[in-house]
Amino acid sequence: FFNTLFNKTSKFISYASYSLLDPIDMDSDNSVVVVKVENPFKRKLEDTEFELALTERKARRISGVMDSIADNWLCPITLELPIDPVTAEDGKIYERCAIVQWLREKRTSPSTNNSMGRRLYPAPQAKSTIEALVKSGAVSDDKAKAWKVKLENEKKVKMWREAAEGGDADAMYQLARSCKNGEYGLPKDKKQAREWYKRGAELENVMCMGC
Repeated sequence: FFNTLFNKTSKFISYASYSLLDPIDMDSDNSVVVVKVENPFKRKLEDTEFELALTERKARRISGVMDSIADNWLCPITLELPIDPVTAEDGKIYERCAIVQWLREKRTSPSTNNSMGRRLYPAPQAKSTIEALVKSGAVSDDKAKAWKVKLENEKKVKMWREAAEGGDADAMYQLARSCKNGEYGLPKDKKQAREWYKRGAELENVMCMGC
């Protein structure tokens, strides 16, 4: 009697020890057999994780391709994406202020070192493409950061120019200083700097009068 009771109790305890989530069955001698069934939720989670990893790899690959495309628009002088791109007579894209400064001192192409004239042509398509690449986030951080800094500089110069034309002597000083030193995306232009200093001095701007 005690042996029979012990066996039945042991089977009950063994049966109770399994998780309620585990499918169970009884074999011919009434012993517990755990039947493992694939969890559909776990499988779906694994599939989702795989799809996410695949999507991430594709995104990295696309980003790498887009960054390589951006390299084709780098100015050969500044080695940065131009904010005001122009096409020179050698067919290359340059930052306007950089190529203007170059051609004031040389008559050769920065890319080929061959003789080249001074004519420059606007490159609106290049400008819109570069802007789209940067805003898409596909361009590497260093390229995008440098481009955004130049964009802010361009906005400052535009603001100063509008203010200066409206009679703001402080803005005239900022423009004069930027032209003199070649700052904020402006090429070095001592003649233009003197003009702004002169106009500011006529308005009794102390900083302009001291230059």
